[in-house]
Amino acid sequence: EAEFANIKSYLYGANFQRIITKNDFESKDWNSKWGAHDHVVFNKLLNELSSKPQPFFSTMLTLSSHEPFEIPRESKISGDDETSKFFDSMNYADESLGEFIESAKKQPWWQNTIVIIVADHGHRLPETNQKTDDFRIPMLWLGGALNKTGVEIGNYTSQIDIASTLLHQLGINSYAYNWSKNIFDQKTKQWAFYCFNNGFGFTQPQKDLIFDNVGKKIIQQNGIITPKDIEYGKSLMQRMYQDYLDK
Repeated sequence: EAEFANIKSYLYGANFQRIITKNDFESKDWNSKWGAHDHVVFNKLLNELSSKPQPFFSTMLTLSSHEPFEIPRESKISGDDETSKFFDSMNYADESLGEFIESAKKQPWWQNTIVIIVADHGHRLPETNQKTDDFRIPMLWLGGALNKTGVEIGNYTSQIDIASTLLHQLGINSYAYNWSKNIFDQKTKQWAFYCFNNGFGFTQPQKDLIFDNVGKKIIQQNGIITPKDIEYGKSLMQRMYQDYLDK
């Protein structure tokens, strides 16, 4: 649903040349709220890429693991409670992704392509009683164009760092995009920032904090937090809002 959260305007503003929405699918393949089921969209993506000249840049947003957790097959994790439905939808989403990757490996473009899989946000399930865990997300780099495989990187990073990292891999100066850092540069200071309604989180090696803007206080922390750590988070949020207003 491209009208949700002004996504269509955002994509056009980012110069995407072709936008595929739920209206490009048969209604029988829609769920009740967001768009088409994951495996259907993955299949369409494969068909689209087969006709695209290389190099191409393509982005797909999965939907099935988002509430109301509707999937087009029999449940493999039984239960009507939210937790069971969530994990069952994740099972389906993971299955659909796995089938897509296996099919993509057989495509002529696979050897020249990097596939980056990343979450747009975290989730409170499974509950750990650590709010910072609600914001932890995975990122996978796959594709035939990778120079190395089987590598795990534990640096503190976030979605915004994908841009700088990719530009560095292409030998393109990324310093004009000052929000991002190169994930593979071991000399870069490690940190990750996230925000939510009236608050933010700031994570560094061996410590992290969550700050409530309304109460003007830390509501959760791990490690030794200094006033400077809080100022880092505040300055990032202030700079983010100013950047938005300037545009």
